[in-house]
Amino acid sequence: IHGRTTVLRDHDSISYFYFDFVEDLSGFEKQFRKKAEDAKSNYSFNPAEQRHDLIHYSSVPWISFTQVKHARRIPAADCIPKLVFGKYYKEGEKVLMPFSVSVHHSLVDGLHVGQYFEKFQKYLNDI
Repeated sequence: IHGRTTVLRDHDSISYFYFDFVEDLSGFEKQFRKKAEDAKSNYSFNPAEQRHDLIHYSSVPWISFTQVKHARRIPAADCIPKLVFGKYYKEGEKVLMPFSVSVHHSLVDGLHVGQYFEKFQKYLNDI
């Protein structure tokens, strides 16, 4: 599964870019950073490429939230999961971060979302 996300350009505008799945973290990071940097100079705003091997990622590090609702027209064939990360904050000894998952029920069930959250939490606990 590959990804699509946005990058903040000068003057607070955004650009979309796609990144490919890479098995090792350092290879992924190198590719991601290059594509993000290239996207900063791309001033077209055309997120129209429709692929079904994607997850859309977004980050809103300026705010904490309790819910995210994507304003979009949903074609019947759009089953691409949408993940949004928010601003982390401390609550006592814990560090918390809002995280929203929006999925099409014909592709993903609540069980799968729960399994994803468990794996994500385990990863965070291990770092």
